[in-house]
Amino acid sequence: MPCSFRFFFDPGSGTCLWSANADARAQYGYAVDHHALPIGAPMKAALDGLIARYDTWLDWNNPGSGGLWSDEDRNAFNFAARECLHRLRKELPDCTIADEAD
Repeated sequence: MPCSFRFFFDPGSGTCLWSANADARAQYGYAVDHHALPIGAPMKAALDGLIARYDTWLDWNNPGSGGLWSDEDRNAFNFAARECLHRLRKELPDCTIADEAD
Protein backbone atom coordinates (compact mmCIF):
# COMPACT_ATOMS: atom_id res chain seq x y z
CA MET A 1 0.00 0.00 0.00
CA PRO A 2 1.41 3.41 -0.89
CA CYS A 3 2.09 6.02 1.75
CA SER A 4 -0.73 8.32 2.64
CA PHE A 5 -0.22 11.73 4.23
CA ARG A 6 -2.29 14.58 5.62
CA PHE A 7 -1.25 18.15 4.73
CA PHE A 8 -1.98 20.81 7.34
CA PHE A 9 -0.17 23.31 9.53
CA ASP A 10 0.25 23.30 13.30
CA PRO A 11 2.13 26.28 14.79
CA GLY A 12 5.53 25.37 16.16
CA SER A 13 5.40 21.75 14.97
CA GLY A 14 8.05 22.13 12.28
CA THR A 15 6.02 20.12 9.79
CA CYS A 16 2.99 20.24 7.55
CA LEU A 17 2.84 16.53 6.71
CA TRP A 18 1.39 13.85 8.95
CA SER A 19 1.20 10.12 8.29
CA ALA A 20 -2.30 8.90 7.48
CA ASN A 21 -1.69 5.16 7.16
CA ALA A 22 0.45 2.41 8.67
CA ASP A 23 2.96 2.36 5.80
CA ALA A 24 3.67 6.06 6.16
CA ARG A 25 3.92 5.80 9.96
CA ALA A 26 6.32 2.85 9.66
CA GLN A 27 8.60 4.82 7.35
CA TYR A 28 8.29 8.37 8.70
CA GLY A 29 6.55 8.33 12.08
CA TYR A 30 3.41 10.40 12.65
CA ALA A 31 4.82 13.91 12.22
CA VAL A 32 6.72 13.62 8.94
CA ASP A 33 10.14 15.22 8.52
CA HIS A 34 9.85 16.26 4.89
CA HIS A 35 13.65 16.23 4.64
CA ALA A 36 13.42 12.41 4.86
CA LEU A 37 11.10 12.21 1.84
CA PRO A 38 12.37 11.41 -1.67
CA ILE A 39 11.77 14.95 -2.95
CA GLY A 40 14.13 17.52 -4.41
CA ALA A 41 15.96 20.23 -2.48
CA PRO A 42 13.77 23.02 -3.95
CA MET A 43 10.63 21.28 -2.67
CA LYS A 44 12.20 20.79 0.77
CA ALA A 45 13.13 24.48 0.85
CA ALA A 46 9.61 25.49 -0.22
CA LEU A 47 8.11 23.43 2.62
CA ASP A 48 10.62 24.91 5.08
CA GLY A 49 9.56 28.38 3.96
CA LEU A 50 5.85 27.65 4.29
CA ILE A 51 6.26 26.19 7.76
CA ALA A 52 8.32 29.18 8.92
CA ARG A 53 5.80 31.57 7.34
CA TYR A 54 2.88 29.84 9.06
CA ASP A 55 4.60 30.23 12.41
CA THR A 56 4.39 34.03 11.97
CA TRP A 57 0.59 33.79 12.06
CA LEU A 58 0.36 32.99 15.75
CA ASP A 59 0.87 35.65 18.40
CA TRP A 60 3.08 33.53 20.65
CA ASN A 61 2.50 35.97 23.54
CA ASN A 62 -1.27 35.62 23.19
CA PRO A 63 -2.06 32.31 21.41
CA GLY A 64 -5.81 32.68 21.84
CA SER A 65 -5.92 36.01 20.02
CA GLY A 66 -6.90 34.57 16.65
CA GLY A 67 -3.61 35.28 14.90
CA LEU A 68 -1.66 38.20 13.52
CA TRP A 69 -2.42 37.97 9.81
CA SER A 70 -4.76 40.16 7.83
CA ASP A 71 -7.22 38.53 5.43
CA GLU A 72 -4.82 39.42 2.62
CA ASP A 73 -1.92 37.70 4.42
CA ARG A 74 -4.02 34.59 5.03
CA ASN A 75 -5.20 34.45 1.41
CA ALA A 76 -1.64 34.82 0.13
CA PHE A 77 -0.45 32.06 2.44
CA ASN A 78 -3.31 29.75 1.42
CA PHE A 79 -2.49 30.31 -2.25
CA ALA A 80 1.20 29.53 -1.64
CA ALA A 81 0.29 26.42 0.38
CA ARG A 82 -2.01 25.08 -2.37
CA GLU A 83 0.69 25.71 -4.98
CA CYS A 84 3.25 23.89 -2.84
CA LEU A 85 0.88 20.97 -2.25
CA HIS A 86 0.29 20.67 -6.00
CA ARG A 87 4.06 20.50 -6.61
CA LEU A 88 4.52 18.03 -3.73
CA ARG A 89 1.92 15.67 -5.18
CA LYS A 90 3.84 15.69 -8.47
CA GLU A 91 7.07 14.80 -6.65
CA LEU A 92 5.39 11.99 -4.71
CA PRO A 93 3.12 10.48 -7.39
CA ASP A 94 2.79 7.13 -5.60
CA CYS A 95 1.55 8.74 -2.37
CA THR A 96 -1.80 10.21 -1.53
CA ILE A 97 -1.79 13.57 0.23
CA ALA A 98 -5.06 14.81 1.71
CA ASP A 99 -5.42 18.59 1.84
CA GLU A 100 -6.54 19.45 5.36
CA ALA A 101 -4.91 22.89 5.48
CA ASP A 102 -8.12 24.85 6.08
